[in-house]
Amino acid sequence: PPRTRLEPIITTQDWHSITIYALAITFGVIGIEVFSLQILAAPPGMVVNYTFYTLIFAQLWNVFNLPGRQSSFWSNPIILNPYIWAALALCGLLVGGALLWNPVREVLGLRFLPAIGWVYVLVFSLLPVGLIQLLKRALRIIH
Repeated sequence: PPRTRLEPIITTQDWHSITIYALAITFGVIGIEVFSLQILAAPPGMVVNYTFYTLIFAQLWNVFNLPGRQSSFWSNPIILNPYIWAALALCGLLVGGALLWNPVREVLGLRFLPAIGWVYVLVFSLLPVGLIQLLKRALRIIH
């Protein structure tokens, strides 16, 4: 049902959830930065690239956090929506295109990552999804 004019558009509980979602993405992005600096001892340019790609993909995967805890993670309107998957594929192609197109690559300072580097990006970019699902479904901290 529609909300009344007196009810705020974003409630206090919504603000708490938004903050936790943002912190989860931050956790994944700072995680890859620390990992690439401390564990991989990557040069600064590569650290920036690991961080950049992780942020991009963490934001893309965040769509999978939208369904409420009452619906299955594996079978919900988001997972079953072909437009979501098409949008994810298009965004992946745009990121890949930016990397492959030399003028854009140079302007953005993008570098090719080694295969294992893409695994690191995938893991750290999916970390926020796992964390949010844990907080949402197991601990019931957010809605």
